[in-house]
Amino acid sequence: MEGERCLLALESAQLGFWWFEPECGRYFGDQRCRKLLGVPDKEFVSIQEALELVHPEDRDRLRSTVLQALDPTSDGRYEADYRVLWPDGSLHWIYARGQAHFIGESDRRQLLRFAGILMDITERKRLEERLQEAKSGAEDANRAKSEFLATMSHEIRTPMTVIMGSIEQMQLDETDPAHRHLLAIADDSAHRMLRIINELLDIARIEARSLELAEEPFELRRWLEDTLRLVTAPAQGKGLQLSWQVEPDVPAGILADSARLGQVLLNLVTNAIKFTETGRIDVRLQSRDSDLLFSVRDTGLGIPPENQQMIFESFRQGASPQARGRQGAGLGLAISRGLVELMGGDLWVDSEPGQGSTFSFTIPMHPAEPGTAAKPREHASSQASKRPVRILVVEDNPAVREMITAMLNQHGWEVLTAENGREGVDKYRQDQVDLIVMDIQLPEMDGLDAARQIRQLPRGEKIPIVGLSAFATPHDRQSCREAGLNAFLAKPAKMADLFRTVEELLST
Repeated sequence: MEGERCLLALESAQLGFWWFEPECGRYFGDQRCRKLLGVPDKEFVSIQEALELVHPEDRDRLRSTVLQALDPTSDGRYEADYRVLWPDGSLHWIYARGQAHFIGESDRRQLLRFAGILMDITERKRLEERLQEAKSGAEDANRAKSEFLATMSHEIRTPMTVIMGSIEQMQLDETDPAHRHLLAIADDSAHRMLRIINELLDIARIEARSLELAEEPFELRRWLEDTLRLVTAPAQGKGLQLSWQVEPDVPAGILADSARLGQVLLNLVTNAIKFTETGRIDVRLQSRDSDLLFSVRDTGLGIPPENQQMIFESFRQGASPQARGRQGAGLGLAISRGLVELMGGDLWVDSEPGQGSTFSFTIPMHPAEPGTAAKPREHASSQASKRPVRILVVEDNPAVREMITAMLNQHGWEVLTAENGREGVDKYRQDQVDLIVMDIQLPEMDGLDAARQIRQLPRGEKIPIVGLSAFATPHDRQSCREAGLNAFLAKPAKMADLFRTVEELLST
């Protein structure tokens, strides 16, 4: 009766039963076992015949697994999956499990019996293969998307460098008030366009999970004051009171991406200013368990309950008539939530129409000593007392190269140019220069390889090198540091920032 129940259980589970007879060296199996192995008419098979049923690529692995289970010093457990070839040429996956039983003591133990079950897992393996193919396809698609975004960032930022740099230069030269007003409008529009471009690239990177964070220690209270100083004037311009408070239990320094954290906070405060006509905006920072809790409270319009989740979606704003008239692409809150989630936190809103809103977010709290300034690299002494300062500009885009050259010339600096990294290295060998402005994405030899080669040349270790790149991820910045660049500016760089950087490096 007990045996019949066991057979019924094996049949219901679609399991085959097998056993090995040590005396005759043969494997036996029930009808289902023989069918699964592709030998339904054989009552038993020898050890060699059993191995020949297994796919050639799996035989050595299976033999090793069996011998390990039959080792008298082992626990006798056996588990394996392998492929078998049926006489009709079809391939089937088998999962086998068993137990070897021994008699005797220690190394004198002898095999008494070796038995177990097996089952067909072909469909499961096929499903795993399809899932792996889908996963690989998704990863390939994400890689392609990331590469496309990097290319688009470069293709968009490079002409924006020329546009914004040209406007900036014309503002310096123009004296007619009407023309200066038009240039101010153009400059504001260009910066607004750049913000939209950056937001579109950010949201795409967040969705592709390709946005990188650069965690560094920084002083939290100073960071908060410097960040909110950027929006003090807009708040005062609307007659709003902007205040901030840091609770005493908040650590002095933390480890986080200060730039991205500032982006989130500025998004929230800027929104509060935009949607608040009278009253105040209060920013508060406190610790909560193992997190830092940021909150931005305003006395503005408020948000209806039905819209409080929608506002975190891309390209969506509040549905009220007052909200629809405000500038913006509707990406700020989606980006902010994405950034906070990448940092390991959460962002939410509490609001009532007419009563204002409180946006809060958390990030994991990692106390750290604020970083100290890195010791500047010793630069080659400038020859400015004997001749004009000579700067080598290595840039493949003719418009960008021409604009940078003209602006550096106006500062009284002599400029040499090269169109690719290899030519830049050759120019450095041939001419005595005091500083190099190096684009990173260059034909023939990229800017990082060119910088590495220059560092190996005479005087190359001390020459200041400023990197310019439309790719401005933390990985890109780290690559520039590792290649020995002294400074890095993301395109489109403000010419004032470039001048300041050049002057600082030349005076070091």
